[in-house]
Amino acid sequence: MLEEVSCSWGLDLGQLHGLLGSLSHLKVLDFSGIPILKDVLPWDAFKKSTSPITTLAIKGFEESPDILRRLVAWPAKLERFSFTGCVGVTSQTWSLFTIASIISPHKTTLRSITIGALQEEGLANFDLTDFESLEHLWLSAWATGSAANYETNLLAPRLTKFYWSFTAEDQHGESLHDFGEEQERWLGRFAATAITRKLPLREIYIHYAPDIHFSPGAPPEIYPWDRMEHIARNIQDHGISLSWDSPNLTREGFKDLLKPIEYLDDLTRTFGYPGHYQPTITIDAEKPKSVIQRLPGTGPDDRGYLDDDRTWLEARDGSLIKEYKQTRSSFKDHVRATQWDNLQLTYFISYAMFNYLSIPFLFIRPDFTSRELEPHTEGGQNWRVLEVTYPDGFPTHTKVQKFYFDDKEFLLRRMDYVTDVAKGVAAHYCWDHKNIDGLVFPTLRRIVRRDGDVAALNGPSGFLIDYTNVVIHDKAA
Repeated sequence: MLEEVSCSWGLDLGQLHGLLGSLSHLKVLDFSGIPILKDVLPWDAFKKSTSPITTLAIKGFEESPDILRRLVAWPAKLERFSFTGCVGVTSQTWSLFTIASIISPHKTTLRSITIGALQEEGLANFDLTDFESLEHLWLSAWATGSAANYETNLLAPRLTKFYWSFTAEDQHGESLHDFGEEQERWLGRFAATAITRKLPLREIYIHYAPDIHFSPGAPPEIYPWDRMEHIARNIQDHGISLSWDSPNLTREGFKDLLKPIEYLDDLTRTFGYPGHYQPTITIDAEKPKSVIQRLPGTGPDDRGYLDDDRTWLEARDGSLIKEYKQTRSSFKDHVRATQWDNLQLTYFISYAMFNYLSIPFLFIRPDFTSRELEPHTEGGQNWRVLEVTYPDGFPTHTKVQKFYFDDKEFLLRRMDYVTDVAKGVAAHYCWDHKNIDGLVFPTLRRIVRRDGDVAALNGPSGFLIDYTNVVIHDKAA
């Protein structure tokens, strides 16, 4: 007597009914990947309220809301419903409002509802207060959102457990910013209303495991798990427990992240130029040439020039202040603590910015060679790894470097290199990719220490670059 069936990707609903229609004792149907159908389905076979199924779990549904509506109407008494994994696999636009109308015929029997991330978020018109049997509710934060005034729509009269998940279902990682003041207030109001109404809610669980190196921008001011602790203390005396995934970032590590702008402070302090700076640089994307202003150790109107290995400073009137014709050799015999002069700093910042802004276009030059290495997994993401060998004498950090591109959007996520002139071993992370005139640039970069392939993400930042304005000029125009 078969009571449970699981189906995998590629099965259409016509095949589904052919396999399951005759199973009179079937209770659980769990399937992944119902594709868009090309043929007309025999809907007369899926007669409303004729299936004995009580549990329906759907993942990766590519069909329309109308098809889901007919499928959900098939069971006579649906007790458990799960709908996940639709983000990134379908062109349909799903929202909780759409799903509410689909499951409402079973509002007297549904005991458990699970809904993952959706294309549109928000709780307006998603009202579970008349779902009289609902006990367990699992919702993605990317479906609910955290706007005020609708969180009480979830408080069914028999709800005992609520699970709120921040797990990302597409290629993007969770961020330290995803659980902030807005989410704390939302959850606080949700729990307070349950207490006021004397509802049986007893357990709230938060699924939250942010990727700290995929948290663009400045870190939040408050440790996210302290916000959860605050809610937990407020509701525990009322018989509601709040728990969450173990923090993957210590409070001490979080404090270190609060001062990431110490890149130019750390770097220039090490080499004799303490402070924070906002230089302006113009590069030639075809060859290592640049002009930079407002670097430490130079006058406000001075300009620093890079042309391959030559570096020089000019005053506003064009007069030469200082010049190195072979700048790289000026670092010979340097150690980590050796202080730099202003031309050496100009050279380092200039060639670094030239490389960062012209990657990956540099790699198509005939004097560059590359090979793909084994894939790398980090933060739940799969990255393709390109090892690039630079030509001899090219101004860059080191001759052989590794570049990590995600396998979904092929965006640059990380770079590994040794800084030959600065004597450092670095992992360089890229965030906040922006499309500027058709070209995509990571506009926030964080560089940390590295030991082999392992990056010291919980340690201090050695370097942080925030591009506040990028303008592209066509040389032919």
